[in-house]
Amino acid sequence: TLMGLNVYLLLLLHLLCLLQGTNATNAESYMYTTHSNSHRLGHHHNLQRVGDASRDISTNEPQLMEPTIHPNKEQVQGENGTAFERQILEELYNSTNGEYWCDALTNNWLVGDHCGNNWVGVSCDASGHVSSIDIVDNNMTGTLPESLGGLQYMERLNFRSGDIGGPLPRSIFNLTNLSYLTVIYHSINGTIPDLANLEKMEILQLLHNQLSGSIPSLDSLSSLQVLNLSNNQLSGLIPSLNSLSSLQYFDLSNNQLSGSIPSWLLLRL
Repeated sequence: TLMGLNVYLLLLLHLLCLLQGTNATNAESYMYTTHSNSHRLGHHHNLQRVGDASRDISTNEPQLMEPTIHPNKEQVQGENGTAFERQILEELYNSTNGEYWCDALTNNWLVGDHCGNNWVGVSCDASGHVSSIDIVDNNMTGTLPESLGGLQYMERLNFRSGDIGGPLPRSIFNLTNLSYLTVIYHSINGTIPDLANLEKMEILQLLHNQLSGSIPSLDSLSSLQVLNLSNNQLSGLIPSLNSLSSLQYFDLSNNQLSGSIPSWLLLRL
């Protein structure tokens, strides 16, 4: 029957996703924590060493950094979310073809309240506002909706591994509470939007996409600890890094960038 065929296809998709996730894990180790002293700048010099202005930035395979979750930032699941934010999550689900996500048979998206029912990968604060979304290795495709910028209490956004295309929604770069943004191993294209409003940003990772154009100004990112834009199609001059006083790790490799890195930063690598 048609229903039986659909279940069979979903089971096959789930198996393929599991195999893909296993292969990715075996192929590379890209999970690191920033709270360990052994993973600070000085121990990543082989990953971040940068050439002079006449050379492209070229390093080894990029490493994914995970943030330290400070006690005062731990999320408390709210009892009920807002209808407005639920609608945005529904748009995310539909625009990234949620019915074909790897966990389509088991996830509880679109069922009940997104906070009270603990939608997989969604965390809410005590007031019932969405504070983080983590969807990893889940066969996300399609595009990211511009409506994501309506989640004004968002602190963490993590979409890792899939085939999301289209540009990065400019609206999410107006989320002033955002401190962690990871959209990696997808097919995102277009340019990187202006970063001026991301003053709380600590970890920015957009590696392994198809981003092009120049890197926008980084002057407002004084809290930035990790910057990884490697393996894209970025070009032009490297912007000033002088305001990145908190930087612990960066990787701009495998792009078409030129320019120089401040000596004070090279000394810390």
